Amino acid sequence: MGIDKELLNMAHFRLSLSNMTFPHQLTRLILLEQLYRMFKITGSIKQ
Repeated sequence: MGIDKELLNMAHFRLSLSNMTFPHQLTRLILLEQLYRMFKITGSIKQ
């Protein structure tokens, strides 16, 4: 399962969110949520 090894070898950049495989829509949501947390922690986003 997952992405073909040949395609992985062609990639210039890889980002791993988990060992699990997610649909691309859920991956976008997870990435956005993690970026939001990072900006909250660093103080870039104020309430």
